Amino acid sequence: MLERSDRYWEVPTTLDRVVIRRATHSAMAESLSKGDNQAVLLRADAADVNLLKDIQNLTTKPVPRNEVVQVLLRPASQQLADVKARKAIVAALDRDALIASGTQSGPSTQFRADSYVVPPSRAGYQATITGNTLNAAVADQLLTEAGYVKTGTEWQKAGKPLKLKIAAPEKSEPYVSIANRIKAQLTERGIASEVVTPNAEDLFSKQLTEKDIDIAVVPRVDAGDSAAGLASAYGCVGDAPDGATPSPQNPAGFCDPAIQTDIDAALNGKVLLSDVLVRIEPQIQAQAVSVPLFQVVDLLGVLPTVSGVDTGAPLAGVLSGAPEWRRLDK
Repeated sequence: MLERSDRYWEVPTTLDRVVIRRATHSAMAESLSKGDNQAVLLRADAADVNLLKDIQNLTTKPVPRNEVVQVLLRPASQQLADVKARKAIVAALDRDALIASGTQSGPSTQFRADSYVVPPSRAGYQATITGNTLNAAVADQLLTEAGYVKTGTEWQKAGKPLKLKIAAPEKSEPYVSIANRIKAQLTERGIASEVVTPNAEDLFSKQLTEKDIDIAVVPRVDAGDSAAGLASAYGCVGDAPDGATPSPQNPAGFCDPAIQTDIDAALNGKVLLSDVLVRIEPQIQAQAVSVPLFQVVDLLGVLPTVSGVDTGAPLAGVLSGAPEWRRLDK
C-alpha cells in the first residue's frame, strides 16, 4: 500500500493511497469484472489476452520493458571460440520458433527484436536481421569446416563429442523455457547440450566471466543510453585511468578491436550512434555472437472508472504516472 505523504512540500496527489495486489491472471480478471480492482499489469500470453477481452469496457495497452531476450554464443567458450562453430550453431537454431515459443502470442509478438543494440520500442530502432536463422545445410557445412565430423547421429572433433552448456537464470521466464527449446533444436541437428539454471547473481558475477558456459539465454537491458548499451554488450575491457575500476567483461566474453574505435566514438559523442550502428551491426552479425529474439512487453488493462492510468514514462513504468491517477467512481 502506497500512501500520500503529508510532509511532501510540492503539489500533492489527488489519491490518498494506491493499493497494489499480487494475484494469478485469472484472479486479476475476476477482480476487474467485479470492479474490486481498476487496473492490472501482467505478462500476458494469448490466453490472457483473450481473458481480458471478455471484460466489458476494459482498455488494454502494451507496456514494453527495458529488456530484450537474447541468445549469446560466447567466444569466451573454448568450444565456440571459432567463429565458424558459432555460425554453425546460429544456423542450427530456428529463431522464428524461439520467438513464437517465448512470446506465446502475447503482446511481445509485436516487438520482435531485429537489432543487436536498440530495442524495438525505442526511437532510432532499425532492423538489421532479416528472415529466419535456420539453415541445416549451412550448419553441417560450417561444423565440418570447423573440424567436426558427424559420426552416426552426433558431431565429434578429435574423438570427443560436441556438447554445449546452455545457461539461463534460475526460475526466470521466458529464459529457462527458451533454453530448453534451444536444447531440443540442437538435438535435432545432432548437437548434444545440457541446460543449467544457476541463480542470476551467480550466473552474471561468476559463470559468465569464465569459459564454462557456451550459450546463455539472458536479457539485454537498455537503460536509456543505447551507446552505453552497445559498449556494455559488445565492447572490449579497457584500461582504467588513474587506478579506477576497469569496465567488466561483457557477458559474451566478446572483444573485437576492429569495432572498438567506433564504440568509443559513439560513447564520447564524436560520431552519431545511428552512423556507428550502420557500420557495427553487420560486423556483430558476422561474428555470430548474439541472436536477439524479442522485447519483453507487459499488458496494461484499465477500466473507465479511473483516469490517468497509462503506460508511464519510458523505462519508469506504469507507477511513474501515479500522481495523475484519478478515481472517477468515488
